[in-house]
Amino acid sequence: MKIYKDFAQVLIKRASDLYKDDYFRIGLKEKVYAFDSSTMKLCLNLYPWAKFHHNKGTFKMHTLINLRGSIPTFIWLTEGKVYDMNGLDVISVEPEAYYLLDKGYVSIGFITTFKSVMHSM
Repeated sequence: MKIYKDFAQVLIKRASDLYKDDYFRIGLKEKVYAFDSSTMKLCLNLYPWAKFHHNKGTFKMHTLINLRGSIPTFIWLTEGKVYDMNGLDVISVEPEAYYLLDKGYVSIGFITTFKSVMHSM
């Protein structure tokens, strides 16, 4: 699994370098990120480690995408039971960037961290 993770990081770095000077489609010069998760269903007979609920198997892919070029900058794979807002603990907040999140990411801790990063500029 680690070889795929390392290879993905190489590809993300190359793609990010290619699109680093592209402006966001609505004319923003600042970076704009979207963070969300997708739940993938799995067959429990083939993936018993992915037990979610009774006879269901799942895992989640939490993805932070730089909307300038639509390149993922971070991907975190977890068990299906992991709450979306837990993903906020593992991403880095970048000053002067916009972050698009849905209501599954409501977290006072993240907002507090986000505000302190913005005030330290």
